[in-house]
Amino acid sequence: MSDLRQQLQTTLGASYTLSERPAPLIEVKPGVPPPIAALVMQCLEKLPGQRPQRASDVVAALDAIHLPSAAGTMLSPGASRGSPGC
Repeated sequence: MSDLRQQLQTTLGASYTLSERPAPLIEVKPGVPPPIAALVMQCLEKLPGQRPQRASDVVAALDAIHLPSAAGTMLSPGASRGSPGC
């Protein structure tokens, strides 16, 4: 009986994971900048066509986000990434 219960819980859990949207990141972690939270949520979309299609799409989206640095100046796109080979 316990094996059947475990299988049922696993199946229901997988079904829930596939059908329910996760809580908005901005609610789970309020300190995350809204553009970053929006990108993460887009990456978690259930339908493949609604997610970024390539890693380069995510990189381009990250490069387009302008965030204030800890020193209070704006980081230019791509500034937080090191040079190749680092």
